Amino acid sequence: MKETLRNLLLVFSGVLLFFSLVYTLTRPATPREYHVTAYLRNVFDDNGHNPLKQGMEQAAIDLQVEIAFASFEEELTMQEKQLRLRQDIENDSAGIVLEPENETVFNDVVGDIPLVLVNHSVEEPLETPVVTADNHQMGQRLAEEIQQENDANQPILVVQPTNLYAQEAANQQGLIDYFNAEKIPYDQLSLADQDLEATLMSQVVRNDYFAIVCLGSELSETIGKLKKNQPQLAAMQLYGFGFSNPLLNLVDQGVIQGLSVSNQFAVGYAAVSQLMAQVNGEEIRIPSITSLIVTKESLFDPDNQKLLFPLIQ
Repeated sequence: MKETLRNLLLVFSGVLLFFSLVYTLTRPATPREYHVTAYLRNVFDDNGHNPLKQGMEQAAIDLQVEIAFASFEEELTMQEKQLRLRQDIENDSAGIVLEPENETVFNDVVGDIPLVLVNHSVEEPLETPVVTADNHQMGQRLAEEIQQENDANQPILVVQPTNLYAQEAANQQGLIDYFNAEKIPYDQLSLADQDLEATLMSQVVRNDYFAIVCLGSELSETIGKLKKNQPQLAAMQLYGFGFSNPLLNLVDQGVIQGLSVSNQFAVGYAAVSQLMAQVNGEEIRIPSITSLIVTKESLFDPDNQKLLFPLIQ
């Protein structure tokens, strides 16, 4: 009896050991937790949302990736920015999404770690993937919108901040290429913060402009607010680039006649998807990013609302 019981226990133990080995060898591997970092120019949007950041967050959720956001303070030198990136790499970041300024790309710092650039216009192809809207085309489309209203072919004033980001420079080139091709007269004016109003008004009173075109969200907001309080600007058309709640309010109020907006949610989502494809050794096609011209008449169009507020739909 004891011998039989011992044999049964041995058989039972052997069966348990067999199934334990089978489970160990065939169970699914525990997914690796990936941590990535996105360096954006404007992480903390005062307007309550940042479509670029929201797109990245949604992609991180869908791909089960942990993503952290950071930005470089304006006063940091290039060397200090490079040090910040090196520290991030040493902290076991699987990859980096970078929204660079108009300066040297950080390829020499990042090295072998996967890197994706967003909102960066380049004249020559880079080995580093770039996810961006067609900023040159955005400039051309806005120029076409302006000229549809400019029956008398009056001159246009293109105003820009003293420091242009890469995509703003591409927006500007798109405008200028269209104006030159269509023989539309235009002037260009660079505006510094400290004497912005005085410089602008001095230029405007000496010329009969049909419209002012502003490069960049901040400058578009600033000139829009100025137009509301300056009788000499009130009769002029105003156009701009960018996306924020104040800008949309200015469009709704009829202060800004047209706003060129790219689908930054799609840019953010595609950037994180592209980054994780690199991490996993996969190939992925970078999608074409859509853009649109927002006017008072089209502001509440359902399709435009889906692009402007993708997470609210």
